[in-house]
Amino acid sequence: MKITALKLKNIHSLRGEHEIDFANGALAEAGLFAITGPTGAGKSTLLDAITLALFKSIPRVGRISPEQIKSQGIILTHHTDECYAEVTFNVNGKDYRAHWSIAKTRTGENFRQPIHELSEVETGNILCDRYSDTVKEVEKIVGLTYDQFIKAMLLAQGEFAKLLKADAKERDQLLEDITGAHVYRRIGKAVFEKHKHHKQKLEQSQLILDQIEVFDKDTRNELDSTIKKLSAAVTTLIKEQNAIEAILEIKRKRLDLLQREDNVRRRLDIWKDKQAKWTENARRLERHEQLAPFREPLQDIRLLEKDEAKLVQGIEKTEKALANAREKQSNAEAVAKELLKKTPQNFNQELRDFRDQINALDEAISNQKNTFQNKKEGFERLRDSLARRLGTFNEEKNTAYWLAHIESAQQTHDIYSDEALENALQKIELREGLLSRFSDQQKMLGVYQSNLQDLLNQRKKTNEKHADNQEQLQSIRQNLKEEMPRRDALKRDVEQRKREAGLEAQRADLQEGEACPLCGSTEHPYAEHLPELDQTKAHLLAELEEKIKNWEKEAVALQTRINDHDGVNKELDDKIKATEKEVSSSNDNMAKLRENLGWSANEAPLEDETKRLKKLRIDLNRLGSQMACVDDLKDVQELEKELPILDRQIRETTKQRIDLYTGANINDDVAGCIQTRDQALEAMERLQRELSESKINHEQTSVKVKEKTKELLRHVAAFGIADLEDLSTGILPEAEANRLRSEAQVLKDEKQTIEGEQKTIAEQLGDIVDQDERPLEECTQVRQEIVDKLENHRSDITRIQTRLEQDNKNRAKRKAIEKEMDEQGKALEVWHKLNIMIGDATGAKFSSFVQRLTLKQLLLFANDRLLGLSDRYRLFYTEDNNTLMVEDLHLGSTTRSVSSLSGGESFKLSLALALGLSDLAAQNVKIDSLFIDEGFGTLDSDSLNDAIATLEDLQSKSNKSVGVISHVEELKERLGAKINVVPTGKGYSKVEIIGS
Repeated sequence: MKITALKLKNIHSLRGEHEIDFANGALAEAGLFAITGPTGAGKSTLLDAITLALFKSIPRVGRISPEQIKSQGIILTHHTDECYAEVTFNVNGKDYRAHWSIAKTRTGENFRQPIHELSEVETGNILCDRYSDTVKEVEKIVGLTYDQFIKAMLLAQGEFAKLLKADAKERDQLLEDITGAHVYRRIGKAVFEKHKHHKQKLEQSQLILDQIEVFDKDTRNELDSTIKKLSAAVTTLIKEQNAIEAILEIKRKRLDLLQREDNVRRRLDIWKDKQAKWTENARRLERHEQLAPFREPLQDIRLLEKDEAKLVQGIEKTEKALANAREKQSNAEAVAKELLKKTPQNFNQELRDFRDQINALDEAISNQKNTFQNKKEGFERLRDSLARRLGTFNEEKNTAYWLAHIESAQQTHDIYSDEALENALQKIELREGLLSRFSDQQKMLGVYQSNLQDLLNQRKKTNEKHADNQEQLQSIRQNLKEEMPRRDALKRDVEQRKREAGLEAQRADLQEGEACPLCGSTEHPYAEHLPELDQTKAHLLAELEEKIKNWEKEAVALQTRINDHDGVNKELDDKIKATEKEVSSSNDNMAKLRENLGWSANEAPLEDETKRLKKLRIDLNRLGSQMACVDDLKDVQELEKELPILDRQIRETTKQRIDLYTGANINDDVAGCIQTRDQALEAMERLQRELSESKINHEQTSVKVKEKTKELLRHVAAFGIADLEDLSTGILPEAEANRLRSEAQVLKDEKQTIEGEQKTIAEQLGDIVDQDERPLEECTQVRQEIVDKLENHRSDITRIQTRLEQDNKNRAKRKAIEKEMDEQGKALEVWHKLNIMIGDATGAKFSSFVQRLTLKQLLLFANDRLLGLSDRYRLFYTEDNNTLMVEDLHLGSTTRSVSSLSGGESFKLSLALALGLSDLAAQNVKIDSLFIDEGFGTLDSDSLNDAIATLEDLQSKSNKSVGVISHVEELKERLGAKINVVPTGKGYSKVEIIGS
C-alpha cells in the first residue's frame, strides 16, 4: 500500500482546504521528506487526517462519532460548519480514494450523519458508501486493520529507543503498549479468575453435598415394616367401620321415619284448622257461582252510568268555556278602543291601519338615526385621522385654519399637485445620492493615503533590516571560516584517543611480534602504557561545537530572510503601485462629483448642503401629508353643517310617534288584539253547538239506564237481590273468584298428600328390623372411635412415606451433585493446568511469555532490516539473563549489552526495530509509505548524519515514501523536501510544500 495524496478541510488547526501530493512534485522526487512546524501547529493532524479518511478513527481518541465532536470539540476546526479528510492510495497498481466528512445542521446546534465512502479513482465507481461498512471494505482492500495500520505505517520511533535499553519488566510493558497486545494480559487474568471461579464452585458443591443427609439401610427397613403393620390395622378398622355404619344406617332410618310420622300428624291438624277457616270463603264462592251469569248485563248498565256522568261533566265544562270566550271578546274590544281612542266600526281593518301608521313612523326614525350615526361616526373618524396626520386638530386649529395653512405652504414651495411634489422629492434624492458618493469617496481617499504611507514606511524598515542581516551573515561566515579548521583538528585528536581507549580488552591479548587484528602492525607501543586522555581538549571541542552549531543555525535563518528579501520587496512595490493607482483614481472620481454638484475645484460644502436638503425633504414630506388631508377637511366642513339638521328631524318624528302610541311593540299589540277577538268569536260559535249536542245525548243515555236496570232486577229477584248494589256485592271479581277456587283445590290436594304419606311411612316402619339393642348414641360413639384410629394410622403412614420420599429425593440430589462435581473437577483440572502455565491475578505471567515470543519474532524482522542499514550489528535475546544483547560482527562477533550503544548505534537499531514491527504488523502486505514520528532529538551531530544517511539508504533501496516528523533543525535542513505546517495566527495553520 502506498499513500499518493491527502486532502483535508477544517481538521484541528488546519483551517480551510489543504492538499498534499505524495506521488508527484517535490515529495515524490525526494522520496524522503520532513514534516516540520512548531509544537502544536498541526503536524500530527496530517497523520490524523490519513487514519480518519481510511478508518474514521484517530490515535489517542479511537473511533470518531458526532457526539464526540460536539461534546469534546475535536476534529472540526473552531468556528467552522463542515470538515473532510480524503486519502488517495495505491494497492497492487490500482488507485483508490477514501473520503470521510461531516457537517453541522442548518441550525448549527447538531451534526448531520457523517459520510464515509470508498471509490475507484480511475472509474469513479463507489465501492461502498454505507457508513457502518466502509471500514470493512478498506480493511479488505488494504489488508490491514486500523491497529495494524498505525503499527505498520505510523512509527513512533522514539518508543523503540526506550525498548532497547529498558529492563525486562519495563521492556515487556513497552512492547505490550507498542504492539497493542494487551489482550494477553487480559487472558492471563481471565484464566486466573476462571480457575478461581471453578475452584470455588467445586468447593461450594461439596459443601452442599455434605449438608444433604440420607437414611441408612436399617432405618429404611424399620420404616417399611412400620408401614406394613399400620396398613394391616387400617384394613381391620375399615371392616369394623363398614359394620357399624350399616347398624347406624338402620337406626337412623327408623328414627327418621318416626320423626316424619310425627310431622305428618302435625300437618293434618294444621289442615283441619285451615278447613274450618275456609267455610266463609266457600259460601262466598258458591254465591258467586249462582250470580256470575248476570255479570255482563250489570257491566253494561255501569258503563252507561259512567257515560251519563261524563256527559254531565262535559255540559258543565262547555258552559264555563262559553262564558270565558265572551269575556275575551269583551277584553279585546276594550284594548282596541284604548289604542284607537274610539270604538272601531270596522274592528280588524282600523287596527291594521293604525299599526301600519306606527310602523312607518318607527322606520322613519330608525333611518334618520342610522343616517345621523353613520355621518357622526364618519365625522369622528375624519377628525381622528386628521389629528393623527396633521399633528393637531381641535377648536383652534380647525378646518378653516388647516385649509389656509396648506394653501400658504403650497404658495411658498410653488407645489399644487402630487406630481409636482414627486418631482421635487426626486431632485432632492438625486442630489443626496451625489453627496453620499462624494462622502464615501472622500473617506476611501483617506484610507488609501494612509495605506500608502504605511507601505512606504514598511519598505524603508525592510531595506534597513536587510542591510543588518547581510552584515550579521558576513560576520558569522567569517567566524565559521576561522573556527572550523580548529574544530576539525580537536575532533580528530579526541576521537583517536577514544578509539585507543576502547581497545583496552584487545590490547591485553596482543603479543609482541604478532600482527594486530585491527591495524596489522607487529609493534604495540600502547599495549601496556596507554596515554592519558586530554580532558581539556574534549571540553574545548564540546564548547566549540556548540558555538559552531548556534552560528550555523543563525546563518541558515539569516540566509533564509536575505533570500526572501527580494520577494518581500517586490510584493511591497506591487502593493505601493496599486495603492498609488487607487489614490489617483479616487481623486479623479471626486473631481467629477464636484462638477456634477456644481462646486468649484476647492469647494466642498458637504455638511451645509446635506443639512439643507434634509430640512427641505422634511418640509416637502410634511406638505405632501397635509395636501392629502384637503379633501377630508372639506368633508368635515360639510358634516359640521348636516349633523344638527339631522338631529332636529329625529326629535320631531319621535314626538309625533309618541303622541300616537307609547307601547312597546305595535305589531304584537294589534296582532294579539285581533287574534284574541277572532278566536273568542270562533270559540263561542263552536261551544254553543257542543252544548246543544251534549244535552241531547245526556237525556237519551239516562232513559237507557233506567230501562236496563228494571229488566235486570226482574231476573235476579229469585235470588233475593233487591237492587244493583246487592248484585255487585254477590258477584266477585274474576281474579278473586279464581283465587278462591285455587285455595279450595289446594286444600283438597293437601289432604290427599298427607293421607298418602301416612300410609307410606307405616309400610316402611313395618319393613325395618333392628337386631342391635344398643342405642344410637352408643353406636355413634363406637364409629367415631374407629374413625379416629383410622385417621391416626393413615397420618402415621403418610408421615413415614413423606420421610421415605424425601430420602429418595435427597439420594437423587446427591447423585446429581456428585455427577456435577465430577464434571466440575474435570473442568477445574483444565483451568488448573492453564493457571499454572499462564494465569495470575495481574495477567503479567502470560503477557511476559507472549512478549518474549513477540520480541523474538520482532528481532527476526528487525535483524533482516538491520542488514539493509548496517552489516555490523545483529540483535539477539538471552533467555538466561532475560536481556537484549547486540553482536558486533566487525569485532569478531563479540557481544555486548545494548546499554553500551552510542547514540548513532541506538538510532540504527531502534529504527530497525520500528521497521521490523512494521513488517510484523503487515506480513502479507507491501508497505510503500512510512511516517516516522520523532526520535532524533537526542542524537549528536555525527549520529544525526548517520541517521539521515540511514533513512536515505532505506528510501533508495526500498523505494518507499518516507516522512519524518521532527523539530531537529539540522535534519530539517538536510532534508530539502518538506511539508511545512506554518501557524497563521488565532490558533490556525496552513500547509506549505517546500522542494529540494
